[in-house]
Amino acid sequence: MSGPLSPVEQSKETRALTEDLLEDQKDKFLRVLAAQNKSLNELQQKAHDLDKKVHHLSHKVSSFHSSITSFHHSFIHVSM
Repeated sequence: MSGPLSPVEQSKETRALTEDLLEDQKDKFLRVLAAQNKSLNELQQKAHDLDKKVHHLSHKVSSFHSSITSFHHSFIHVSM
């Protein structure tokens, strides 16, 4: 049996359609993956920047606390 309705021709057509669909899905998947990787990198950078700000503020608070404590001790020492 040969011709456009033969099992071999139907199989070839089905295979070609399946490969096209798989290629389309692969392209969509890779685009989504690239977008998600970009978003993840941006979030990672924001988290890093935020960590630097928190560290900087923590250092400022520690320095402020040290200067207040130092002032308090020197004030008590002078008052006595």
